[in-house]
Amino acid sequence: MIKVGFSNPISFNQILVFDGEVLEVFGLEHNERHHLGHIKSIEIIVDRKGNYSLKASNTSNATIVMIMFDQVDLPKVNELVAEVQLAMAKYVP
Repeated sequence: MIKVGFSNPISFNQILVFDGEVLEVFGLEHNERHHLGHIKSIEIIVDRKGNYSLKASNTSNATIVMIMFDQVDLPKVNELVAEVQLAMAKYVP
């Protein structure tokens, strides 16, 4: 299981947890759960200003997670992305 909290004031109150099968997003206003079978992609995006975002899309290509974060959080977010991508590669419905 991997858990990511963020230092960026914009994303500070969001926590991501991945247990090997479900990606959970905990926020102030609502929480979301996304099963591997519904996740099409997860990636880190760097814009032209050097700002980082985590983006995940579902099998309908809708964005299900979009969280801006600071470079200090990059190692932990990279670990989360790698874990989710590995689980996606191994997933059999």
